[in-house]
Amino acid sequence: MSVTVYRSDDASAPVLTAAAGDLIALLDACLVNGYGAKAAAGWGKPYNDTNKAVYRAASGNRHYLYIDDSPTQYSLARGYRAMTAAADTGTGAFPTVAQLAGGIRPIKSNGTDATARPWIVIADARAFYVWVAYAVTDIGAPSTSTDVWLFGEIISYLPSDAMHTILIGRQAATAAASTTSLANALIDTGADIPGHYLASSYLQDGNGYPCGCLQTAQAANASAGTSGPTYPDPITGSLLLDYLRICEGGSSAKLVRGHLPGIFNPIHPLPGNHLDTLAGRGALAGKDLLLLYKGGTAGRLAFSLDSADWVTPT
Repeated sequence: MSVTVYRSDDASAPVLTAAAGDLIALLDACLVNGYGAKAAAGWGKPYNDTNKAVYRAASGNRHYLYIDDSPTQYSLARGYRAMTAAADTGTGAFPTVAQLAGGIRPIKSNGTDATARPWIVIADARAFYVWVAYAVTDIGAPSTSTDVWLFGEIISYLPSDAMHTILIGRQAATAAASTTSLANALIDTGADIPGHYLASSYLQDGNGYPCGCLQTAQAANASAGTSGPTYPDPITGSLLLDYLRICEGGSSAKLVRGHLPGIFNPIHPLPGNHLDTLAGRGALAGKDLLLLYKGGTAGRLAFSLDSADWVTPT
C-alpha cells in the first residue's frame, strides 16, 4: 500500500471549480480511476447517481463516504458504516442528522464562476486528505482561505478497533476562513470540535460520535504550525513534529483514541515553505515529509509519504 500525492498542476489532472459535479470528478480521478501518470489510490465507488457518489476504501474498516456534489461552491459529505445506494441514508451515520444536518461542507470555491482552484489530494487505500485553496489560482501561493478535509481510518490505540473511521471538515456553508476545521482551533483542550466525527466511540456501539483533537504542550492554544520554538529547533537543529491526537469524552475526560494518519503537527511558527519536501530525521529517518500551508489561521501541516505512518500497527 503506497501513499500518492495528486495535484491540480499534474498533467491531465481534473479541474476543480464551483460547479456541481467537480468534486466527484476530482475524487473519481484520484481515488478510483487515476489520471495521466498517476495511478488511483485504490478506492471503490460502489454507488453513484447524478452528482452523487459513494466511495469505499479498499481495505480496513471499509466504511462508506457519501458525497452530494449537486450544490455549487460547496458539497455535502457524510460517513456511513453501511450503504446500499447513492443517497444520504444508510446504517451508522457519522455525523448523524441530529449532529449535523446535511453533513460536512467541503468547499470548492469562494465564488460561483468557472475559476479553477488549486487542490492537492494525499491518499492511500484507507484514508485521504483533500487540500483546496478556494480563493486563489496559484497552487504555490495559498491564503488563509485554504481548506483541508479528511476521511478514513485514524491510527487507533484501541486493540481490534473496528470503528476508528473519521470524517473531518467544515461544518458550515461559508467561505469564512475561520470555519476550516482540521488542525485549526481548539486543539489544546480536548473539547469536541465542530466538524470532527468518528464512526463510533471506543465502546464500539456504532453511533456517530463527535470528537476533539489534541496537540503538543509546546504549542498549546495554537493551530498547527503556528507556534513553538523557532525553526530549525535551536537544540536539535531539526523540525520538531508531533501527532494530532484524536480524543473523545470532551475536555474533562480527554480519552485519546489514536492519532490522525500520515500527518504531523510542526511545532514551530510557519516552518519551511509550502510544498517543501523534507527528509526525515531521528524516528522519521528515511521518510519524506511534504509541508503544506494550513488555512484558517496561517500555519503548516507535515504529511508523511511513508505508508507505515498511515496504518494502525498490527
